[in-house]
Amino acid sequence: MEHNDEDFLKQMRLGKSFLHGLDIHERPICVVRTRLHHSSDQQPEAIERFTVWEMETARLMLQGKVDTACVLFDMTGFSLSNMDYPPVKFLIRAFEAHYPESLGVCLVHKAPWIFQGIWNIIKGWLDPVVASKIHFTRSVADLEKFIPRSQIIKELEGEEQWEYKYVEAVPGENDIMLDTDARDKIEEERGGMVERFEEATRRWIAGENMAPERDAIASELNENYWRLDPYIRARTFYDRLGEIGERGGFIYQKGEKAKVEESTPAGEVKVSE
Repeated sequence: MEHNDEDFLKQMRLGKSFLHGLDIHERPICVVRTRLHHSSDQQPEAIERFTVWEMETARLMLQGKVDTACVLFDMTGFSLSNMDYPPVKFLIRAFEAHYPESLGVCLVHKAPWIFQGIWNIIKGWLDPVVASKIHFTRSVADLEKFIPRSQIIKELEGEEQWEYKYVEAVPGENDIMLDTDARDKIEEERGGMVERFEEATRRWIAGENMAPERDAIASELNENYWRLDPYIRARTFYDRLGEIGERGGFIYQKGEKAKVEESTPAGEVKVSE
C-alpha cells in the first residue's frame, strides 16, 4: 500500500471527518473534528483525496430534490497546533470551482477566542455567497436552529446515540465488480437513456414542453445508476453500516423539521470561553 493510501485510511480510522444524520432541510451532515488534525500527521495529498472522497460520498446521500449538504466544524478542543491553512484553501477552492452551489450551510461550533484572528484571514478568501452560508454556534440550542436535536450526536450534546467507529473492509465485498458482462449491459442501457435525455433537453431549450419527459428519463437514469453502482463503486464504510440506501439517500429515521432562525452573521465570531 502506498504511503498516501495509508494516510488516507488514517483519516477514516481516526474519524477526523464523517457523515451522519440530516439537518432540518434533510441535507446530509458532514462533521469535521478539528481537534484531531495535525499537519505533520499525513501528506497534504492525502487530506485533499479524503476531502474529495467525503464530498463525493455525501452526494450519494442526497435524496429527493435535496442537492446541498450541511458541514459542521466542531471546534471543541481546537488549538493553534490544529490549524492548517492549505487544507482550508483546498476546501474553499473545491466548493467554489468544482462543487458550486453544493454547500447548504456551514456551522462553526464552539470556536475558541484564538480563532478570531484565523477567521479574519479565512473570510478574506471566501466568495460572498459562500461566506453568507457560514454561521457560528456555541451550544446545542444554537445547533438546533439548523439540526434537529434527535440528529445531533451525543458528542455534541444531542440525542443521537450514534458514535463514530470505523468498520474495516470485508474480504470479497467488491467481488461483484468482476462481473463485467452485467456491468456492460447496464452501461449500454444507460447510454441510450443519456441520448434520449439530451434530445429531450435540446427540444426543451427550443421551447417545447418537454419537462415531464425529461423528468421521467431522469428517474430512469437514477434507477439505472443504482443498479450499476455495485459494479463500478467499491463499498465504503457507509455501505458497511447500511447508511446508503439502494437508491441513494442517508438511511435514518428523520427528526421533525424546524424553522431556521437567524444566527450570528458570518462576519462576526462569538467565541466560547
